[in-house]
Amino acid sequence: MPISTHATYPQFSMEHLATTEILRWYDLFYAWSRGLVPKEERYVRSIYDALASDFHVVLTTGIRMSREMYWTRLYDLHAERSCSPRSTLDSLQLKPAGSGHTLAVFELLKEGSPDKKINTALLRVDDNAPCGVTWVHVHESLHETSKRTEIIAQHRSTTLRRRTSGR
Repeated sequence: MPISTHATYPQFSMEHLATTEILRWYDLFYAWSRGLVPKEERYVRSIYDALASDFHVVLTTGIRMSREMYWTRLYDLHAERSCSPRSTLDSLQLKPAGSGHTLAVFELLKEGSPDKKINTALLRVDDNAPCGVTWVHVHESLHETSKRTEIIAQHRSTTLRRRTSGR
């Protein structure tokens, strides 16, 4: 359903705008952090322009950053991950969150890594943002996928023992 209040892109749904923005952001971040573009602000400025003035991020380390703090971190990441493979964005789920907001949950996976990052992001319609939506809040979490199977198996085994021990 089109967003009737969205002046710049009225023909696109919030889901379309959010998906486009998330993919755009990761393409820019990849090129920047791998040093595939020169260290010139113009190559990543649109990332900053897509962050709401009240933006906050919680990194996997637990550190919380404001828009300005995150911009400094991002700018300093130029070519810092040049040997790191590209993350694959997977399992993107979008849910309306009222008043022009969308909640996005997605996984970032790297080939050869036992870990996956799960990001939860709140985005909102913003006619001044590069893709028509702005990032309000992001919460990153890191999970060891190699241990996940073991934990599920242990949980199932414990649950099974609890159910049968009373008989």
